[in-house]
Amino acid sequence: MKLDENYSITRNAYNVILRYEKEGVINEKTGKPAVTTNEWYYKNLEDALNAYVDKAADVNNEDVGGVLESLYHLREVIKEVLA
Repeated sequence: MKLDENYSITRNAYNVILRYEKEGVINEKTGKPAVTTNEWYYKNLEDALNAYVDKAADVNNEDVGGVLESLYHLREVIKEVLA
């Protein structure tokens, strides 16, 4: 299940997996982009979605209004995914 351009959620037999993947700059030697990936494992969907909000929220934004807007957007994404 895709949450946004960088985050997705999958399941295996035991866990819910929050996955982050982002392409970076293109390596001049190989012609391929560098890819950053990370996975976190949770016991249920609720925990994975809460972690997504924590990780994807723009907490580096110096404006409180910007942080709140980011959180509102993330909650809308979650509503769409769960609908």
